[in-house]
Amino acid sequence: MQTGEGKNAVQMLCKSFTPPLPVWCHHHRRGVIIIDEAHHFRNPGIFGTGGEHGRIAAADGVRPSRYRQLFDLIERPDGNVKQLFLLTATPINNKLIDLQHMIELFSRRKPDYFKTTLGIHSLPGHFRRMEKELSPSSNGQHDLFTEISLLEADKVLAGDKLFQGLVVQRSRAYVRQSQLQQGGTAGSFPTREDPKVADYSIKKTYGRLLQMVDQAFHKEKPLFSLAMYYPLPLYQGSDTTLEK
Repeated sequence: MQTGEGKNAVQMLCKSFTPPLPVWCHHHRRGVIIIDEAHHFRNPGIFGTGGEHGRIAAADGVRPSRYRQLFDLIERPDGNVKQLFLLTATPINNKLIDLQHMIELFSRRKPDYFKTTLGIHSLPGHFRRMEKELSPSSNGQHDLFTEISLLEADKVLAGDKLFQGLVVQRSRAYVRQSQLQQGGTAGSFPTREDPKVADYSIKKTYGRLLQMVDQAFHKEKPLFSLAMYYPLPLYQGSDTTLEK
């Protein structure tokens, strides 16, 4: 039986979206969860206040983040974890740690979760190692929270056993070839049109605003000024002491 706390977590997660999540969210007894655009759950956010470990916020407390609510929703009352499928075209949206956070939804933040299956004794340590592999190409400026380019990430993840063991990648070319191998016809996808240059004019769109900004900066007493670069207007002494 689902606890009252678990039901509240489901309701809070559904209401945290705009518009609210569809009706499947309320079927909290289901054993499988499929999330499209899963990169929206890449940031853990806050625990919240008012309940055990911040799970359920009190009336006057702070509501936990979507990530924290989903983290609790995935766990069954018996302590086991529901089967989770995360669908996204960008498992690494901005930072390398994005992927780690999504993996931790089902690894339950256990560092040695993949010890017996992939030989990874520390998930955070594994990501720190990948970060170090990125560093030579960035003069050592990378860390897990630094934004990286997808090209840099692809180079590191291409031979990574964790990425290869968890992530399933499918391109249009792969789908077509697979369907032909199974004796079917190649899948049909929309034809991509060549990009078109839009007839756009900054002056027509923002001309009046740009003129106002230009005028603001050319007045004797401009609307916008930085005192540290031009402190004279704030000077309180006499003019004869300026040269001194």
